[in-house]
Amino acid sequence: MPFYAKLAIFWVGLYLAIYLLGRFPNSLISRLAFSWHGPVPVPGERKSHFLFRQAGYAVNWLAQIAFLFALGYVATWWRPSLGEETWFLALWAFALPIFGGMALLGAILAVCAALKAMLFGPNPTVVFAQGGNQA
Repeated sequence: MPFYAKLAIFWVGLYLAIYLLGRFPNSLISRLAFSWHGPVPVPGERKSHFLFRQAGYAVNWLAQIAFLFALGYVATWWRPSLGEETWFLALWAFALPIFGGMALLGAILAVCAALKAMLFGPNPTVVFAQGGNQA
């Protein structure tokens, strides 16, 4: 099968999956996919403070990923044959570094955005339009 046909099938499948998730919003998978992950903005909180909390959340994820990476290193030291297992290499040498990089990049970008909002503005206050906590 040609590459572009595979690419078209992938994108059609992705759009179909997102459409079905949106079409059935009360299903468990839809609620998991579209739920809020991370800190929730508090009414009256400044944007910069909220972004610093998001950076802390990303650093927390980075610490957990670093712990799992260290655990994998200890496991390969304890049992060297584990380093040749495909599932272990996929997790330890591929997925964890990518997740760690995303967490680090998220923390850096959140800190930069918070500093920009604090130093140069605008630094608005969180206000909910309908009066309650929207999360």
